[in-house]
Amino acid sequence: MTEEIYPSDKQLAASAVEGDFEAFRAIVGRYSKVLLSVAYSILGDCHEAQDAVQETFVKCYQNLHNLKDPATA
Repeated sequence: MTEEIYPSDKQLAASAVEGDFEAFRAIVGRYSKVLLSVAYSILGDCHEAQDAVQETFVKCYQNLHNLKDPATA
């Protein structure tokens, strides 16, 4: 069986800062369910939680250029 190696969060963050949209998409895929769970536990409404998570990822994407050291992400 071949073991697949997945990029670390640090590697994905560094790639996303450099403009790799697929790296950012991988971050979203990795964390969207857990963030949705947290948002739902706070907000108590599925649609509001989905909106909050979406807004969070949009703000993160828009502010990638402010990430000074992606290795510490």
